[in-house]
Amino acid sequence: MDFDLSSLLALAATGFLALGLLLYLRQWGRGLTHGGKVDRAAWEMFAAEHGYDYVPDPNRPRFRGVYDGVSFEVSAKIVKVNTRWMRPVTGVRVRNEYANTWVRATHRAALPPGTVIRRKHWGIALGSLLSGHPAISVDEDYHAFFRIECDVPEALRALLAHPDVKKALLAMIADIPEAVVHERAIEAKLSGMASDTSVLGTYLDRVSSVARALREHAPQVDRAQPTDRTPVPLLAAAELPERTESLTSALKRLGTASTRTSASVQASTLKLRPYSYELEVRTVTEGSTRLGVPTGGLMVRGSLARSPWRVEVNFPKEDNEAVRALQPRYRITGLLLVDDLRGVAQVAECTATTPPIVVENAPETRKGAH
Repeated sequence: MDFDLSSLLALAATGFLALGLLLYLRQWGRGLTHGGKVDRAAWEMFAAEHGYDYVPDPNRPRFRGVYDGVSFEVSAKIVKVNTRWMRPVTGVRVRNEYANTWVRATHRAALPPGTVIRRKHWGIALGSLLSGHPAISVDEDYHAFFRIECDVPEALRALLAHPDVKKALLAMIADIPEAVVHERAIEAKLSGMASDTSVLGTYLDRVSSVARALREHAPQVDRAQPTDRTPVPLLAAAELPERTESLTSALKRLGTASTRTSASVQASTLKLRPYSYELEVRTVTEGSTRLGVPTGGLMVRGSLARSPWRVEVNFPKEDNEAVRALQPRYRITGLLLVDDLRGVAQVAECTATTPPIVVENAPETRKGAH
């Protein structure tokens, strides 16, 4: 009897070990599908290319923004692990980095209370049954792939019956099986760091498609309106006025880079989009390329407002009349593109995309006018 019990325990332990190894390999393989490697620079470049706000935390990097009208945030938790077993062999303590990625998108739809939509899985089904939350049925398509829970089943069935909602959910669960839809948002926890930005872009496309479909058929309304007025849907983040970042702010962020790689990435991304500026004019000279070839336009050199950086702005020849009218100590504004940075000298070489706008004349000119 003792032998039989020991054999059963050994068999059970072997089974649990094999199951744990299988689940680990499955999770590791899933992480490889979207990169898996910890690559903070890839995230930083991706965020800069698309104009998203990036937080360069070494252990919890994240970026947020609006994708196709849907607000989202992508974050990672990075853990450093010492591989001590390699030290006797190599003589060096190796430190590896592992990460998990979270994707969250706010759908802003009025889903019924208790809504939870996720991929069907035996572990989830068992846990839900034990907790007393049985699944509801919608149709065969949903039954094959999803486990759906809701306190008001009929209301959710009516929403999920719309073809575009079903299409978006099926596409999302195929690419992001970890995705969960609940009353407030769409969330997914992914193994590894989603450092393949092309796949990351696909993930954002999938969750935003679901969010838009849900919002279209179950729009979330603003606070209670008077009875004689029709409820007004809340504005989406993409409908808010777009703001252009100032060059002062962008260069200040460059100075806060924690590593050389981060600084290099941020310097490169400065060249991807236009910035507003406020400049105190020092000199106006003939414009030329970096090779000294005249452009036919004029160049304004000056000091950037609220910054130690100096700026050289090349204006096209169509703006020559407006640029020639500028005097030293005038303060001008407009939009420009960054061509290059001379970090040691703190000089930014730029090209104007709008004519100069004078926001303040030189003090001598104002006194003469009085």
